[in-house]
Amino acid sequence: MDQGLAGLLAGIAGLIGTGVGGLATAYGARIGANKTLEAAHAQVEAQSDAEHDHWVREQRRQACSDIVDAYGAFMLSLNRVTDQVWDRVQPTDSDLEAVKNDARNFYLAGERLSLWGPDELVARFRPIRTAVEDLHSLAFDSCDVVASADESVMNGHFDACRVKADSAKAGRAEFMNTARMILSTPH
Repeated sequence: MDQGLAGLLAGIAGLIGTGVGGLATAYGARIGANKTLEAAHAQVEAQSDAEHDHWVREQRRQACSDIVDAYGAFMLSLNRVTDQVWDRVQPTDSDLEAVKNDARNFYLAGERLSLWGPDELVARFRPIRTAVEDLHSLAFDSCDVVASADESVMNGHFDACRVKADSAKAGRAEFMNTARMILSTPH
């Protein structure tokens, strides 16, 4: 019987060992699955953050491009009016309307930038906007300047236009430098 009892005890010990081993394997598998799940979750979250950051950067890039395009269109229409004044010719209503529309498009492009930020870039837009607002007003003063036919009034008008245009150019340069820096940063 000793051999039978020894065999039975060995069998029971084997079953217990198999059960403990099975539990240990199951527990290890569970821990491994949890770690895999945590890693997958972290990877998906990181990818989601990266895609969101990329999307925001693209929105900012588009807003900056819209500002640059609108600024260029405004300056072209403003130059048409300024050239007419320089030639002592009254600006046409269509040319003044183009200045007004292009200024409005520029302001709207700036509003889109305000939506996407960052604040540093929005702050760099403000000096350009102020200069464009002043140039817009000066364009509409052109009719009175030409009508006056006064050389000193015309020279004062041209000087004011030149100062505001220089201010707009300087603001645009600062805006462009800041935009390049911000848009090149991957966050």
